[in-house]
Amino acid sequence: MDESNRWGHQHATDAQQNALAQDIVEQVFDEIRSRLVEAVDGFLKEPISPTALHRFELALLLLVREIGRLILQGVVQSLEPSGATRLPKDLYYQCGGYGSRAKPTPNRSIATRFGIIVLWRTGFRSWQRDEETIFPLELMLGLVENVSPAMLDWIGQEIAAAGMSQQATLDGTGKFLDWLT
Repeated sequence: MDESNRWGHQHATDAQQNALAQDIVEQVFDEIRSRLVEAVDGFLKEPISPTALHRFELALLLLVREIGRLILQGVVQSLEPSGATRLPKDLYYQCGGYGSRAKPTPNRSIATRFGIIVLWRTGFRSWQRDEETIFPLELMLGLVENVSPAMLDWIGQEIAAAGMSQQATLDGTGKFLDWLT
């Protein structure tokens, strides 16, 4: 698959890339701002105590993770070209031909270090019967079984640290599932 195609923003000007980055960050902060203010205000209204600080710190941790999740989702969403005319009609991948499907579809279960994100992407159906549909943006991002590269790295480290027993692996899997929720 040729990666010098219409996905991404490498052909945009610096000003266009910067404007897009600012728009994505502004949208996320507009969405999260009231929850941040509410968390700070709630802490300031309570008497100073270890319990109050604990609750506040955990609330901020969740909000910062949500900011990261929303920014990551906004950025990867922006990589898919808008409009079918900006995508190639056909492409070749691993010795096979694929034709563009009409409309983007959502993948609602991309696991990242920040949590689950939604990725709208355009599929390409194989010219051969009974072959899978490919999603070039997912391939270019390095998603494996709907998991981001950074999350795969973390999972690998956790499983390696858990040891070789089946129970340790199952416990590590539980830790992974807890992280996602």
